[in-house]
Amino acid sequence: MARISVEIELDWLAEDGDIDAAVKNEIINGIVHRVSAGIEKQVTEKVRERIEVEISDRLDEKVNEITDQLLNRRFDMTDRYGRIVAENTSVVDQLVKRLDNFLEEKVDGYGKTGGYQANQTRFDYLINKNIDHRFKAALDDAVAKVKAGLEQHMRDTIKQQLGDRMAELIGLDKLTKLQLPEAE
Repeated sequence: MARISVEIELDWLAEDGDIDAAVKNEIINGIVHRVSAGIEKQVTEKVRERIEVEISDRLDEKVNEITDQLLNRRFDMTDRYGRIVAENTSVVDQLVKRLDNFLEEKVDGYGKTGGYQANQTRFDYLINKNIDHRFKAALDDAVAKVKAGLEQHMRDTIKQQLGDRMAELIGLDKLTKLQLPEAE
């Protein structure tokens, strides 16, 4: 159940005015004011959210359009002397070309370019390094498991042998044999 408290201030009442009508009019105005303030707040919030979403969508659309135009615009690429190095190319074409060159560049065993030890492509180096890393991790894991298994087996074997030897020394076999009288 909703609860509304209304405070009414009547400064003056006309001579022909009715106090009931004035109170009724003030109550109605108070309720309308409170309800309209709540509705206005809700509408303002919804409109603000909708505007934010619309602006965000339009900005994303414009940024994507500008980026696409920039990346796919065709141009002639020149060196620092003004000679044309690549004709009718785009940023995407240049990125693909440079990535290919980067992956095909010769590197040494540490991934560094240049030098007389650069005998493999960067692509091969990355794959071999990844394989070596994974193989070493798998090998370390297998060694740890085998070592733990051997240690446990050695402990169990030593306990068994010590137990057998102790039983033999104290004559456990003789102690456990019962001398029962024979039935006649």
